[in-house]
Amino acid sequence: MNEPSMMHNAPVLTSIGVIFRAVTDLEAARDFYGNVLGLKQMWTAPDGSTAYTTGSGPILIVFTKADRIESEAQFSMETPDISQAYRSMKQNGVRVSDIKIAGATSMFFFGDPDGNTMMVWACHLPDPDLPQYRE
Repeated sequence: MNEPSMMHNAPVLTSIGVIFRAVTDLEAARDFYGNVLGLKQMWTAPDGSTAYTTGSGPILIVFTKADRIESEAQFSMETPDISQAYRSMKQNGVRVSDIKIAGATSMFFFGDPDGNTMMVWACHLPDPDLPQYRE
């Protein structure tokens, strides 16, 4: 078995922070995760997206699938430096989205070699010279 090589300037990704679950029936999913599995509800967004705590593990967010890159992300990884993570992924040839700003947090999306979409998230804003947008 070949050991993976460590690329220079790899991004610092500290943990999986959120697991996303796109569903076709939001009410049935909320009943399942909240009542059947007994996960504690943290919040519900105006669009019905609902976050559940999974004990000491990541947060689970259930939402209705939409035609947006956010709907494709399966989970997010947290980083203490989103600017460094973005730059290092770009330098290592990873195709990344522009950085999305949401309040005082920021995130960007990227794909693995099989096209699986993932997200990098930080609880701070990126350097102003990086490509970014607000919704």
